[in-house]
Amino acid sequence: MIRYGDLELPHGAIAQLAVALRDIGDDGLAHKLGRAIDADVDELLLTPEDHAPILRALSHRPIPELADFSRVLETRSAPPASSEELTTLRAKRLAANEAFFRELNQRLERQTPDSEILIVVCECAEEDCAERLELTHREYEGIRSDPTQFVVAHRHADLEIEDVIARTDRFEVVRKLGVGADVATRLDSTSEHESIAAPLDREDL
Repeated sequence: MIRYGDLELPHGAIAQLAVALRDIGDDGLAHKLGRAIDADVDELLLTPEDHAPILRALSHRPIPELADFSRVLETRSAPPASSEELTTLRAKRLAANEAFFRELNQRLERQTPDSEILIVVCECAEEDCAERLELTHREYEGIRSDPTQFVVAHRHADLEIEDVIARTDRFEVVRKLGVGADVATRLDSTSEHESIAAPLDREDL
């Protein structure tokens, strides 16, 4: 572990962050984090100028182990970000969190026979959510036919960043808005090709 303030950050998560920084073109900061890991330092030392690129990298590549770290950097960003900029950063981070759980659910779907009920994790933006939801394969494939749509537990929608577009007695379907929709589409593993899933009919909900 490496400390940052009161937080303890896994070395593996910092290594993933270094890769994410290279992905956005910040090789210098990626190298700085790599040196800190190689030297096995006790504390991660960052300058205020490091905060923004790290937040950008985490919005492009979600790392659940660094969720608290991301929130701390958002509050420490300098110069102070405007409320609009903070809202945009929050929407990107939450969309990335939801995309992470959606990717997990896609793996669960592939491992579950079509004849069985699919049990997935709630795809809400809350990193600590442990809700499990039951869907048919057809229901989940219908939701997944649009990369901006996610399945969440009742009352788990964040209406600042998404709309509830459908509801059953087991789950709700939300659609991302604005920049969150852009992030969700970019992070969707099927967005580069046309989905073959049938759209989710409201009558089926």
